[in-house]
Amino acid sequence: MHGRAKTRETIAKGRQANQQLDIVCEALRKHPEIDVDALREGRYTRRKVDGPEAQSAMSADDSTVIRGLVARLHDENELDDFDLVYRNDRVKSDSSGLDLIKPKEMKLLERLAGLQAGAGQEEPRHDEHLMTAEL
Repeated sequence: MHGRAKTRETIAKGRQANQQLDIVCEALRKHPEIDVDALREGRYTRRKVDGPEAQSAMSADDSTVIRGLVARLHDENELDDFDLVYRNDRVKSDSSGLDLIKPKEMKLLERLAGLQAGAGQEEPRHDEHLMTAEL
């Protein structure tokens, strides 16, 4: 009897493991760059994917470009040519006062560029952005 109980327990654990594997595979199928069938066969290859999902990860070059953009958005001379100003963490029209880039959007750009200080760190000065963000 002890042998049959052990067999039933092993089968139950196997079924549970298969259910968990199915859940993980289903979650991975939401990422088109992952070939789940190849992964299940023990071979992993990244698939090349076209479209917006293929651009989900930023490269170092992308960060450099965004740093340059953020630097220009903080540069009064650059903005003046377009009748824009940087004030209170936003870029706005100097004549109408309407926001072009809102504070949340500016913070996102700074974070994507790697310019936003982490918790417990001093916030970077805007002139530092200009010094570090050359294209």
